[in-house]
Amino acid sequence: MGRKPARQPTGLSDGDRRRLEDVVGNPRSLQKHVWRARIVLGPGSGCGLVETMRRTGMSKPTVRRWRDRFLEAGVDGLLRDATRPPGKKPVPEDRVKALAALAVSPPPEHVSHWTLKAWPGRWGTCPP
Repeated sequence: MGRKPARQPTGLSDGDRRRLEDVVGNPRSLQKHVWRARIVLGPGSGCGLVETMRRTGMSKPTVRRWRDRFLEAGVDGLLRDATRPPGKKPVPEDRVKALAALAVSPPPEHVSHWTLKAWPGRWGTCPP
């Protein structure tokens, strides 16, 4: 089994280096942008993969991912996150209306106010 081929050098231009150093030096930069910039600045200052991992505290896949992203999309690629599909679908409008109507209605006769135990259907369901 042979060794993996070496990664391409990052090829930082002076303009890219200045932009990344500005990100690192700006106290208002998001922390995730700072460590991404440090990952890319590492090879430009003569650091290899292992030294960049040691300096940034990031894993090998993380360092490779952000170096590859820089090679593909430049500095702008480091400063934006990949889009992801939304986690949960919104609650249907009819369920929201039913829940709101139930919340403003008086509680059952045997209790003085709404509680979780008095709520019909408890957590999972809402009356139609």
